[in-house]
Amino acid sequence: MVLRRVILACLIALLIPSGGSSAAGSAPSGEDYLTALASALSEMESGNLIGANQFLTSAFALRRDEPLAYLTRGVLLLQCGAYAQAEGAFRDAAKLGGDSALGARGLALSRLGLRDYAGASQALAGITAPEDADEAAIVRAYVALLSGQKVDLDRFDEQDPRVRLMKAFSALSAGKTPDPALLDVPWAEPSGPALDRGVTMGLDCSEPLMPVASSSEVRAITGPVRPGGTLAGTVRLRADAARTPEAALFLFYVGDRLLGVVNSPPFEISWDTTRFPNGVHRVTIRGQDLNGVVVGEVSSDVMVANLAPEVGRPLQGPAAERILRAIRESLRLRPNATWAQFRLGEMHQAAGRRSEAMLCYARILAFRPGYRDVQQRWRALARFTASAPVWKGNAGTQGIALTFDDGPNDGTPALLRQLERLSVRGTFFLVGSQARKRPDLVRAIAAAGHELACHSETHRSLAEMDREEIIRELFGPIAAVQEATGRVPRFFRPPGGHLSSEGRRVAAEFGLTPVMWSANCGPYEGGPVSGMEQYVASAASGSVVLMHNCEATTLEALPGIVQRLRSRGLSPGRLADVLR
Repeated sequence: MVLRRVILACLIALLIPSGGSSAAGSAPSGEDYLTALASALSEMESGNLIGANQFLTSAFALRRDEPLAYLTRGVLLLQCGAYAQAEGAFRDAAKLGGDSALGARGLALSRLGLRDYAGASQALAGITAPEDADEAAIVRAYVALLSGQKVDLDRFDEQDPRVRLMKAFSALSAGKTPDPALLDVPWAEPSGPALDRGVTMGLDCSEPLMPVASSSEVRAITGPVRPGGTLAGTVRLRADAARTPEAALFLFYVGDRLLGVVNSPPFEISWDTTRFPNGVHRVTIRGQDLNGVVVGEVSSDVMVANLAPEVGRPLQGPAAERILRAIRESLRLRPNATWAQFRLGEMHQAAGRRSEAMLCYARILAFRPGYRDVQQRWRALARFTASAPVWKGNAGTQGIALTFDDGPNDGTPALLRQLERLSVRGTFFLVGSQARKRPDLVRAIAAAGHELACHSETHRSLAEMDREEIIRELFGPIAAVQEATGRVPRFFRPPGGHLSSEGRRVAAEFGLTPVMWSANCGPYEGGPVSGMEQYVASAASGSVVLMHNCEATTLEALPGIVQRLRSRGLSPGRLADVLR
């Protein structure tokens, strides 16, 4: 799309000093450095590795002679599968006087990732401190298992999911079928599609550790830590809306902080960099259409340096100790929920439990679509047939499909009550991240007889995503809906209707049907009820009507819409009803 190129050009070319003083900020302190490291570790824990890298780059901009940053860098590189680079970071930390036990744990995991089991064992040998000994014992047992040695796993806590997975791995290595209870590792939480984050065991002799970073994250993170262009004082950010007709407004961010929203020329905003800490910040300009759909977005990392950074001795004290504790936790070997789901899927598939196997594989596709042959396995079980995008149904059905996007949300119960009063069943296109947070509402929609469909995982435009991202966006809601109801939705509506040729290919490959619309109520949902009633009631037989869950105008207009459609001999209902 044009928008990405235009915003990028504007972002680089129009960061223009506006006369602000570069001396207005304060010199960065040890507190700034530790705050950046704490933020980096927090972002890693939440699975946002790109954000973690930005904060870590800021920390390096402030201090390059302090070991905590190198320890943190090592942890991040381990999650990217860059094991040789991670080892270098841990060795650099040791040269600067970093915590020896943490350095040894980092070196052991680096050597493990490189499949050097002897080197990993050697690094672990000297760890005796109580706060590190238990973790070192788990890693030693794991290294021994991968080396083909017999290990007494009963001496460990049986509630530890890592121990259960090692027992399952041991059974499989011996040609036995593991107890399914050993594979009971939570795969999801409301805040995200998977728990595989951090330094994760691979449970595979060819991949002892499983990188959790995506390919795009690896490319962004494993390069040298080099801050980009330097800014000071007040600068201006501008978007060229004349070349982006799809965008009705632009949102300007620095990190997660919204600077402002601009919907009129010259589409420009000022940024006082002295109000932000020195270091690297990600500046993002995001374009949205009238429906609030993101039609394009681009980011650029810039260095804020209002005064020269300080240098000094390695930091100590309570704040530094908190960072050490966070690094210690980040170096804890994590269980592999993806591996567990894959093995469960294999067992269900072998036993002929098709639906259960599909759910296991869908969960993996929602997070790690490149894992082993999971794509082929899901397709073989689903046996869905590719269909062309649907814009309109069969006029001979005398039906009108009422479809509702963007749920489930707090407005869903009211919408369900209204449809129940009207004896109408519709089709709900659900956002995966919201469905995962509100499985009760997903079940309520299904129980009321409505059709369940998908509306992406994050409600971002699919137009510029690569294959891996598209699969995640499609299968996030599929997994959430199936887990809540047992149903496997085949219809999906791309946010804003934006779907690239790659998106169409991916949908066809998995037998998923893109659904567009022949009547879009978006422009009417913010206006008077009478206008929306008249618009929908005039729709032709077989029309697919797009509404939203749940605009106030939609809720009020539904009785009149249904009454007027029925008076014309048309039957408002589900998408499937008009496709017969």
